[in-house]
Amino acid sequence: MLEVGVVGGGLMGMATSYFLLRSGRCRVTLYDASLRRPVTGYSACASSVAGGLLHPLTPRLKPAWEATEALRKADELVREAERAAKTSLVTTDVVLRPAIDDDDAITLQAAAADRPEWLEWLDSEAFVEASGRADLNNGGVRYIGGRCVDPRGYLDALRVLNENAGEFSVVEEAVDPRELDHMETILCGGADAFRKFPELFPGGLTLTRGESLVYDASTTNGPALLRGSYLCPGANGLILGATHEHFDDSKAAVDAPPRAPEELRAGGLREAADLLAAPGASPKGATAGVRLNGPRTHLGRLPFAFRHEEGLWVAGGLGARGFLRHAQLGEVVADAVLGGEVPAAFCPRRGGVVE
Repeated sequence: MLEVGVVGGGLMGMATSYFLLRSGRCRVTLYDASLRRPVTGYSACASSVAGGLLHPLTPRLKPAWEATEALRKADELVREAERAAKTSLVTTDVVLRPAIDDDDAITLQAAAADRPEWLEWLDSEAFVEASGRADLNNGGVRYIGGRCVDPRGYLDALRVLNENAGEFSVVEEAVDPRELDHMETILCGGADAFRKFPELFPGGLTLTRGESLVYDASTTNGPALLRGSYLCPGANGLILGATHEHFDDSKAAVDAPPRAPEELRAGGLREAADLLAAPGASPKGATAGVRLNGPRTHLGRLPFAFRHEEGLWVAGGLGARGFLRHAQLGEVVADAVLGGEVPAAFCPRRGGVVE
């Protein structure tokens, strides 16, 4: 059996562990000091404060690179985790984008006509019925196959899945991946890892700090609403997010609690709350987290994976599309560790050379 250490217990680390275990050729030890993440407040792990949106389209309503395959793999992993944990993780399978005015309605109608496999146009009456919101009466589109997954519940279920899949153990400690005594070690790097070990990462990466509001689930209806920002149902309420503060420096001061809910509602999330939150709804809390964005490529921003040195791999940078990409990249990394090749699209340029 190949002894593998996986550093990082977010979406990337859990997914990579699963595909290693599924091969039947690996014994996996996962290291993460922050598996018990807060419902509100600050978390260095973006996975634990995400809205959980799973759909294949860019903000311009075009399919992301290899969107069909990425969505299929993510769906399969969610279903496997649900079976293992004997729970339901999908909080809604209705994802809607409201039109903000007549001109926007024309744009969304055209997008639905161009991509009928991904989008369905809903007129004013149909959209009000689907959303349960009489105030959203300009029509809009439904994301075909879109859904929301409870992020915290999913991470817990992935741990159960891995424990059932093979020889899997968890060490809740912060570690330096270079000091571990495994045949292969994989740093599944999100923002926290990038800030601790910047010298192990490729160039062209950025950090995005986001803050979200948490609403009581009883203040609006079930469907997810997406319009630049998002309103997603979760196990602990509705998540309205998110603000975006971008940083190019791994040493950026991003460790701070979120602003007070009232301040966020009146400030950075005012427009999002005015459009997406139910009239009269008041937030009950706020969250903050930081994500690591992969380098820009001609295919858009993509995550990365490469062998840094003998026995040490670095992978991550899921960015804003963690739920879409985590299973796809996790399988790629597991295959590479077991002797396969990393597809060129996921290979970062380091010193002008594709590793």
